[in-house]
Amino acid sequence: MSVADGRVTFQWKDYAHGHRSRTMTLETVEFLRRFLLHRLPRGFQHIRHYGFLGNRRRSASLARIRALLHQPAAPATSESAEWSEEPAPRDVCPQCGTGRLVVVATLAPGTVTLPASGPLAWDTS
Repeated sequence: MSVADGRVTFQWKDYAHGHRSRTMTLETVEFLRRFLLHRLPRGFQHIRHYGFLGNRRRSASLARIRALLHQPAAPATSESAEWSEEPAPRDVCPQCGTGRLVVVATLAPGTVTLPASGPLAWDTS
């Protein structure tokens, strides 16, 4: 990281494009604004470290919640069900050839309309 002429140059890892290291230069004020977006105000707690999903008691908390809701215990995970570094060829995206493809839904032609401006509008007729 370097600072010169009111500009900050820093490296960041671009996970969307093959985990490449990239360099970006921003005005000092913009760099500080983006940096401070990652800071919580005093007295706030990171959600991932709090509550029943906190790492320290997650398993015990979820087991207790399931018992109180009269739900069956969580199924044991097998090693074969976990993510593998090498997805099977049928799981690779046909467009880019990388990543893991999960089909969520297949839309029929004419079911999605694109408005001239604004968010996507889904045709529900």
